[in-house]
Amino acid sequence: HFWSTSRMLAEAFGDKEWLFDVAVAVVLCCIYVTISRLFFPTEKERAYVVSAISSTICTLIGLYVCHFEMNWDIFHFSWKQSLFIAESEVTRFTTRFFLVSNICDVVIGLLQYPSQLFVLTTWIHHGAYVLLCCWMLKSRCSILFGICLLEEIPTALLAYGHLKKSLRSDSFFGFTYFLLRVCLHSWLVYSVCFQLKDDERLSVVRFNFLITELLHVHWFTAWIRQQIRLSKENTVKAH
Repeated sequence: HFWSTSRMLAEAFGDKEWLFDVAVAVVLCCIYVTISRLFFPTEKERAYVVSAISSTICTLIGLYVCHFEMNWDIFHFSWKQSLFIAESEVTRFTTRFFLVSNICDVVIGLLQYPSQLFVLTTWIHHGAYVLLCCWMLKSRCSILFGICLLEEIPTALLAYGHLKKSLRSDSFFGFTYFLLRVCLHSWLVYSVCFQLKDDERLSVVRFNFLITELLHVHWFTAWIRQQIRLSKENTVKAH
């Protein structure tokens, strides 16, 4: 397992595309340093700068992939093309961008906001996505990842809300999370498990989609419990 993982990482980073990775890392770091020094003095705020940048870019690319590469009319909720396993230049470089942004978030976090790095949401989550991105690059099957980028909309809303309180809306965040990370992802899970066939890459894709779905449901139920608790606390304070 160790050597197979090493080969996968080497294949993902061992070509000329690594220049793109370096460029993304440099740009992200420069933007982070500029923005954080000017506007966000606390660790809790700085922890969401990279996330806000990454999720915004990924959301826009996700809309592009669904509308132009998958031929989905996202504005009228219809699609002419079913799911398939492949990749395009856009989804390949988006995968590399997402991979690098996760690495940058951890590296910058160790230096700038270590108190905001947690086991599940940082080390396990980011580490798993780095390996997954490397596998997608090696296996050339990032088109499904391009669709999943729509699920970055709740992440962007969460990041904006932490960076500027006036942009925070718990109800809108919850609505987009349920719509995209629970409902859309459930449909994607059904599609890859029961509609796609005869591809040796499907076992990894199915495993990843199922695990991600479980995490999404877990975090959504935790969010609901938090909202109920806050509502009760506000009711008590009002009396």
